[in-house]
Amino acid sequence: MSSPNLIDVKGLKKSYQNKQVIHGIDFYVSPGEILCLLGPNGAGKSTTINILTGALRYSAGEIRWRGQSIDQDLQTYK
Repeated sequence: MSSPNLIDVKGLKKSYQNKQVIHGIDFYVSPGEILCLLGPNGAGKSTTINILTGALRYSAGEIRWRGQSIDQDLQTYK
């Protein structure tokens, strides 16, 4: 039996006031893989990392760590 993905991100969105800065990204990381976020300035890399670490709340989407929603266990700050 294969182990679940370490992280699954589906439809992740983040808006500040009227500006959407993350437009619904999807990705997963399987055990043994390394995640690298590449893109130009303003692409949402830092915002994505801040969401994954709990420093920011996201506007929409789903994030799962080893199959469990992080919303239940992760304390986030505004």
